[in-house]
Amino acid sequence: MTRNQIVRELRKRIKRHMFLIGLMILLAIVTVVANLYVPILLGKAVDNIVGINNIYWKNLFKILIAIIVTILIGAFAQWILNLMTNVLTFKIVQDIR
Repeated sequence: MTRNQIVRELRKRIKRHMFLIGLMILLAIVTVVANLYVPILLGKAVDNIVGINNIYWKNLFKILIAIIVTILIGAFAQWILNLMTNVLTFKIVQDIR
């Protein structure tokens, strides 16, 4: 089998699972956005610490809660993404056999 034939055959097998692949891409985007948003929130949290006895606690707690929620959403999306990757791999290998 030539390389082109192998690529065509894999495309046929992957084409059956386009919905799953689309969902995986969406979850990957959510994971990346969550990972990039946490440092922005940390910067905002640091901005609310003005001095030794000058901390805006109300804003700081809101930002810390947003950080925790963002981390949880990113972790959950990444966990589901890993599960879906395993399912897709299993299905494609099963199709090949």
